[in-house]
Order: sequence, then structure tokens, then C-alpha cells
Amino acid sequence: MTDRTATEPTTAALRGLVGKLTLEQKARLLTGADNWALHAEPAVGLRRIVLSDGPSGVRGESWDGRFTALNLPSATALAASWDPRIAYRYGAIIACEARRMGVDVVLGPTTRPATSTGRRAGSPGTRP
Repeated sequence: MTDRTATEPTTAALRGLVGKLTLEQKARLLTGADNWALHAEPAVGLRRIVLSDGPSGVRGESWDGRFTALNLPSATALAASWDPRIAYRYGAIIACEARRMGVDVVLGPTTRPATSTGRRAGSPGTRP
């Protein structure tokens, strides 16, 4: 893992950037620019941030079938392996796919059993 402390902004620097924003700009950062992205805020150097659903891979922004994505086994199958090496590789593959698709934040798999939220496919399950 890389030590990023030398390049990470301090709390004071971050508060200074937030202080430059108007209330409207701050509120806009809490809303989506579209289904899968947050607004950019050039006034503080914040680029557009892309999110993607993907409990078994990375969907990406496009709903166009010409753009392919790797479909991984479900998180329940991953958990059933009880193998941290496979879990690490699963995460590395998701990271590579996200980077390939220009995605900054992957919204799955979930990290706890989702018994009533409709997200079971993205969960490791209650009894792997």
C-alpha cells in the first residue's frame, strides 16, 4: 500500500475549500448530475465522480449492449469459498474493471447480509 499522507490535504485545507463554496454549490454536490455521476465543482478542483452498480462486477455508465462487462460469481459464492486469496483477486478484478470503465466508486458487493433490501445477489449471505 502506498503512503499517501504527503499528498493528502489536511483538514484545514479541506475546510478552506468547502468554505469557498456557496450554499447552492454545496447542495449540488449532494445531488446527482445523472443516474451514475456526481457533479464536478471546478471552483475547488473536484472533477465529476462516476459511480456504478455491480454486485457481480462493474456495470458502468452505459446501458448499451455493445459495451461489455465482466460478470463475476455472486458474492454468496465468493463467501462460500472461505478463501481470502480468492476474495482478494475478486476485489482486484473489480478494481481493474472499474478503472477500465472510468468508474470511481463501485456500489457493490454489499458488506452485510441484505435480507430485506432486495440486494441479496450482492451480499455474502447469512450462511455461506
